[in-house]
Formats: sequence, C-alpha cells, structure tokens
Amino acid sequence: MIEYRQETDSNMIFTPPVQKHWGKTAGNQIILPQSAKKKTTTFGSQIVPDRTQKALKTISGHSDIDVKKRAEHLLTQIQKIITVFTCIGFDLEAIPNIHAFTYEAEDGILLEWVFEEYRIGFSIETVDSESGWYLVTKKCLGEINASGYLTDEDTVLWLMNFIMAHS
Repeated sequence: MIEYRQETDSNMIFTPPVQKHWGKTAGNQIILPQSAKKKTTTFGSQIVPDRTQKALKTISGHSDIDVKKRAEHLLTQIQKIITVFTCIGFDLEAIPNIHAFTYEAEDGILLEWVFEEYRIGFSIETVDSESGWYLVTKKCLGEINASGYLTDEDTVLWLMNFIMAHS
C-alpha cells in the first residue's frame, strides 16, 4: 500500500488507497483492471473521467519503445490519481484532457495540461535522468515558473494537488 500523505493549503490531508482500487502490483507497475482501460471508469456511483486516453493514443506509435513505456507509465499514474481523488469525493469533470506531442528529432514525448491560468507539462526524454516537469502560471496565480527533473512519483502527486487547488 502507498504510504504517502499530502497536506494542502486547505489543511486537508489525503492518504489515497491506490492499491485497494487498482489491483496487484508486479514489480514497479500496478496491474489495472479492464474497467480502468475504458474511456471512463465507474466506482460505485462515481464516474471517473479519463483524461489520458487521447494522449495514450497519440504516443501509441512512438518510435522509441522505452520513452513510450515511460510516458505510458506516467499517464497511468496520473489517471490513477484522478481516480483516487474522484473516489474520495472530488468532482474532476472540469479538468481538461492532457495532451501529448512527440518530437521525433530527439525521440522525446511532451505531455502537457493546459488550463486557463496555468500549464503543467512533462518532458519524457531518451535519457531517463533528463526527463522533467514544469509549472507555469499567469499573474493571477503569482507568475510561477517552476521546473525540475522527473525523479520520483511524489512530484506528480504534488502537481495533481496543485490542479486540485486551482481548478
């Protein structure tokens, strides 16, 4: 079970029960049930929006298999977090789809979320240690320009919490 706690500005603490909803683990990967691969997933009366399906389709034919697998893993992780937040009662219908772009010259993949007041992106590079993330906001959110290497999965959860707080 994932033992991660995230405290937010609203003083809410999340301890997402990811494995309870997502099945068994195999090494580093979580095996998803078939229902999680559909456009939407239902848990009880909750409909979970799939915000990664179009991006997965865009990268499906990418030439660098390793880069494609790492991008798929990241998109799966993002969708798991969306599912957990939905299951604990957050309405995420307003969150847009994440977009994927490939740049064949360097065999990389760019994943980007575009919101009205900010952008969040992930650059998946051929050399894993060069992969990164960024957050850029407009003046109304303090003109944040943050970026870093994509070294651990907690960064993705932190960025998802930013989305939750500002959507």
